[in-house]
Order: sequence, then structure tokens, then C-alpha cells
Amino acid sequence: MNNPSFSGAKQDLAAVNELVAFLIDGMELAVPITNVVHILFVPELTKVPGMPGMLSGMLNLRGETVPVVDVRALFEIPISARLKKQRIIVIKRDGISAGLLVDEVTKVLRISPDRLEPLPPAVVSGSNAYLEAMYKTDTCIYMLLGTQALLGSEEYLIQGSGRFC
Repeated sequence: MNNPSFSGAKQDLAAVNELVAFLIDGMELAVPITNVVHILFVPELTKVPGMPGMLSGMLNLRGETVPVVDVRALFEIPISARLKKQRIIVIKRDGISAGLLVDEVTKVLRISPDRLEPLPPAVVSGSNAYLEAMYKTDTCIYMLLGTQALLGSEEYLIQGSGRFC
């Protein structure tokens, strides 16, 4: 099957050799290590009135205001109490930053980009539109969170850029 959005994602991911893997409600996800700037313990976040549900708050990272996206909320998974292993993965792409609040960072995976596969069509809808590919190992399937889809989305650019402060 020829999937044009996957073809674009695969071309975009062609130089990716490592992924940062993390858990959300037992689901294995990953982002390209080339987009990861920091992995942080979860600090106190600044809440903003009227903030959209996908944003947990704002983080001051060395003078830069970084919106923090709760990945659970992004995928419409009930938000849990703060977990001991929770982390914020700060990503940056095309000059736009975001923090990803995740349940646990699990590992860094060395990958072969030619083993990236398209998601099944039934999976790519609604909030799953933020997923761009999958990577299979012998024991697991990792879903790749599309940093371009997230950081380039109109909702994030309008609501998550700090313009609502």
C-alpha cells in the first residue's frame, strides 16, 4: 500500500538512527533523539487560566518558556496522579519547543530507518494523527510520535506557543 503521509515521514526520518522510548499508560512510544533537547524530572509547572486540556502548564527552561504537553491528554487517556518515574522530554523542531509529560522514559533505541513501517490505516485517526510510524523489535512495537505533526499543528501553534499568557 502506498501511503503518501508515511512516505513523507519516512523521508523525514531517513537520518534517524536513535529513538528515545517512553511509556504512556503501558503503551510504548518514541521520538527521534535528534529532536530531544533535555530529559527532566517534573518540576512545578506554571498553570495558565483557560489553558487547553492537552497542556499541563508552562516550564521556564533557562529563560525559555516551554509549553508542556501531557501526552496522556493528547491521546485522550485519563490523566493519572503524578508518578515517581514521570519525566518531561523537551523536544525542539524548526525553532519550536515543547515539553512532553510522559509516564516513564525507558531507553534509547538504536534503529535502522529502513525498518520503520506505516501505521495500519485503522489506527491513523483522531488523536492518533500525531503518530507517524511504527518500529518493531522482537519483543515490542514502538509508535513514533510525530514531532512535526505535534509542533506544527494549528492547535499547538495557537494555544501552546505562549500567546495565551
